Formats: sequence, C-alpha cells, structure tokens
Amino acid sequence: MIFSPEKLKERREALSLTQTDVILELYKSFGKKLSRQTLANWESGVTFIDAETLAFLALLYKKSVGYFFVKEHNQTRKETLCLKDAKKTNLVL
Repeated sequence: MIFSPEKLKERREALSLTQTDVILELYKSFGKKLSRQTLANWESGVTFIDAETLAFLALLYKKSVGYFFVKEHNQTRKETLCLKDAKKTNLVL
C-alpha cells in the first residue's frame, strides 16, 4: 500500500476546506504549524507527509489513516519506505 496524495486533496475539497483553513485548524486543534506550500506539496505528491501530521489530518478529515493509502502493485522504494515509517508509529492501516 502507498500513500495517495490525490485522496488527501480530494477529501479536503469534499469538506469544502481551503488549504489555509486546514493549516489554521491544524494549529488551533493540534498546535501543528506548517505552511500552505507544505500542504500543497503533500497534496501534489512532491513531498511525503509525516505520520504524525497524517494522523492529525485523518482526525480533521474524519477518516482513518488507511483511507489515504491505496494498493499498488508497482511500489517504488521511496513509497515503500514511507509506508514502513507510518507502520513504525503504530498507525493502523
């Protein structure tokens, strides 16, 4: 399974939230600071989201962490490492 940046963006848009809305809510609810550009990079797949922030977003978006992962037959090494990092933090997929 690999992280799906498309699902991250789709869920935010389904909730009618802007990137700025998400950033403000992450700070307000969890004390997590990040830039709009960082969120944009995660949603476009430019960079990988860390496991802790993904867990916060899952709570904010009212979805399980596993919702943001998809089965993929041709995983790259980088995608596999990202999944292993998520498992190390005991996030249930």
